[in-house]
Amino acid sequence: MATVESKARVVMTPGKMLREIRLLQGLSVQNLVGLTGYSPSSIRHFEDGRLAMTDHIALRFGQVLNVDPSVLLDQKSEASNDDVNHPSHYTSHPSGVECITITEHHNFNVGNAIKYLWRAGLKDGVPVKDLQKAVWYIQREMKRLEKKSLPVKIPLNQPAHCSLEDGCDDGRQRRVGRR
Repeated sequence: MATVESKARVVMTPGKMLREIRLLQGLSVQNLVGLTGYSPSSIRHFEDGRLAMTDHIALRFGQVLNVDPSVLLDQKSEASNDDVNHPSHYTSHPSGVECITITEHHNFNVGNAIKYLWRAGLKDGVPVKDLQKAVWYIQREMKRLEKKSLPVKIPLNQPAHCSLEDGCDDGRQRRVGRR
């Protein structure tokens, strides 16, 4: 019987590799939860590729599975080493969520505070500096909100008993809007 040699190459994604290693070691998802601290849904998402396998995450799985973390990284993709678009200090959260995915839903001050809390110590190994920056942005946001909530001043030509809300002028009620 003749054999056919295939030139096709099976592409093993980081998630598929993680699943194969887990199964070869006889581990269930629940076993991996206990070893890594990741949730069952996060582990399934890593395995099916819905969550990215960052350097930090590959290192964690590599430690608990006793394998070289580089086998869990996509060698074709530079996403794991992309210091411009996806720096590791912003993609290292155990959930696999990238920091910007969260911060873009907040205003500038709150987003920056979250960013510095997120990366505390991961970029340069000095967490206190990042935490101080987060506090600075939080205090800045608090001052902005305090200014925003200051009482509205009544113009000098309005009687003292009137406010801009009730719209009175010389003690009489003005029609505001449709009635």
